[in-house]
Amino acid sequence: RDASEAVRRLREGLTSRVLKVIWVGMGLFLVASAGQLLMQTAVVHDLPLYKTLGSPLASVLKDTDWGHLWLWRMNLLLAMAVVLGSGLAAAARQQSTSKFFQVFVRSAALALGGGVLLTLSLSSHGAALTQVRAAAVFSDYLHLLAAGFWVGSLFHFALGLPMLMRSLAGEERRSVLAAMAPRFSTLATLSVGTLIITGIYNGWAQVTVISAVATPYGFTLLAKLALVAPLLLLGAFNLLWVRPRLAKEERAGRWLRRFVTGEAILAALVLLSVGLLSSLEPARQVASRQVAAQQSGLVFRDL
Repeated sequence: RDASEAVRRLREGLTSRVLKVIWVGMGLFLVASAGQLLMQTAVVHDLPLYKTLGSPLASVLKDTDWGHLWLWRMNLLLAMAVVLGSGLAAAARQQSTSKFFQVFVRSAALALGGGVLLTLSLSSHGAALTQVRAAAVFSDYLHLLAAGFWVGSLFHFALGLPMLMRSLAGEERRSVLAAMAPRFSTLATLSVGTLIITGIYNGWAQVTVISAVATPYGFTLLAKLALVAPLLLLGAFNLLWVRPRLAKEERAGRWLRRFVTGEAILAALVLLSVGLLSSLEPARQVASRQVAAQQSGLVFRDL
């Protein structure tokens, strides 16, 4: 409330940049979801991609649980776009821009985004675990939420820091960084704790036995963990070494920018590994099939 004119301009610039990233993200999500629908239709009907349009695609949407969840996902995404768009339109007309209205728009968009993630959990590998389906879906959902908050805040911070470093100077810049960093650290710490707990459970549910690690799913999971380790190391260095120096040392801000950018890059690679995991058969299924084949004397080969 008592910020200088430079800080108010910075706030407006950061808000504009974050909203642009959100719109780009929703656009990419829409395109990727359309591609996912085509791929799913091709797999279900055993057709090439160019033959999936028309009745095969309609059949997947109408006659499968996966298709129903896909439709829910798109409806929630559309509702999220409408909420954000109406909020921006009202702000542009200088109407209904009270603090309550701003909080309502952001809270509604956040809730709709959480609904989008829930549809992903309901169609995840965890949803296929019949004996512990509720627990597996709940754990997967918490995992997605924590990842969304952590990685989202990383990109928010990484994209905003260059603007902050250019817009402010000296003591004012250090004070703003010193105020922002603890909020980010609190969110990141809570998210990482949730990710560790749910990740252990999800890993146990999908791998089950040690021998199942020697599968494509298991190797990809190990690669994901190998990327997470340096990501956590950078985060710990930011928390324990950089953050206490932000209010006093100018170089601490530059180190924060470098480390947060590195964290964002590693986080993007982790998300890539997660995409691979979601496309692979769970390790427990591969391992159980191999054991069954050994016991029956049958040999299974991919053609």
